[in-house]
Amino acid sequence: MSRFYKTIITILKPIVRLLFKYEVVGIENIPNENGNFMLCCNHQSFLDVVLLAVMCPYQINFMAKKELFKFKPLGWLFKKVGAFPVNRGAGDVSAVKHAEEILKKGGVLGIFPEGTRNPMGTPGRAKAGAAMLAINTGADILPVAIRYSKKPILFKKVSVRIGHLINGEGFTKSEKISKTEIKRVTGNIMENITNLWETKI
Repeated sequence: MSRFYKTIITILKPIVRLLFKYEVVGIENIPNENGNFMLCCNHQSFLDVVLLAVMCPYQINFMAKKELFKFKPLGWLFKKVGAFPVNRGAGDVSAVKHAEEILKKGGVLGIFPEGTRNPMGTPGRAKAGAAMLAINTGADILPVAIRYSKKPILFKKVSVRIGHLINGEGFTKSEKISKTEIKRVTGNIMENITNLWETKI
């Protein structure tokens, strides 16, 4: 974890706890040793990134749409905390290679499998990107679900629910990844996230 990232998190933690009825369930499921896992979560609000960063003891390197980096001060901040741009829907080879490099170096990759925000809250249909990264790298996947009381509102309850690690060794990698395997892994990821989201706590 970089010093800059750690400083930002230190500042954000008391603010989050002051503004929301914030709870984390399943913190024991986060691997004891940092590295080489993908944190996959449903995506309802821009606030999701903050909530995930605050609860995780490791630096999360988020893959984010390139449009967020166009405003230079904001782009600078995102890059300082490890986020990197991806050109959605364009087969961004550079972003994929960067994501793979993060995992190979023992980092934590943050990704929202749905590919965009879903204001309805209920986890939606996932894109193939997260599954393809997992299959290519063999990285483990940590499924996480964020559930707001209704929607992100100050002083209302929000819970971050962390599931059991999905072992990347169970993914079938071949010379050419089959659509069947991509569909299977995608379904596995979203099933875990949806189950966490639906669990009554």
